[in-house]
Amino acid sequence: MTYVGIRQLKAQLSKYVRTARQGEEVVITDHGKPVARLVKGLARESTVREKLVALAQEGLVILPTKPWRPRKFAPVPCKGKLASDMIIEDRR
Repeated sequence: MTYVGIRQLKAQLSKYVRTARQGEEVVITDHGKPVARLVKGLARESTVREKLVALAQEGLVILPTKPWRPRKFAPVPCKGKLASDMIIEDRR
């Protein structure tokens, strides 16, 4: 594991990207305190589904058992004026 300050990272970014690409973790520090990590990236981006499955395997989420279907809501009948009409009247 390599530790590097922000100023040195800015000056030699390519060097530290190469280091991370080779599999070594680079810890970025600010005034000696770790604030970020630079690690080797994935070959491709994971899909949302793959990320959810991984979270489910860790026990952090529960996947739905049925497919999601949006519900259709019917307007609620009301007596009197509509709120939108009252707002328009109030603005006049």
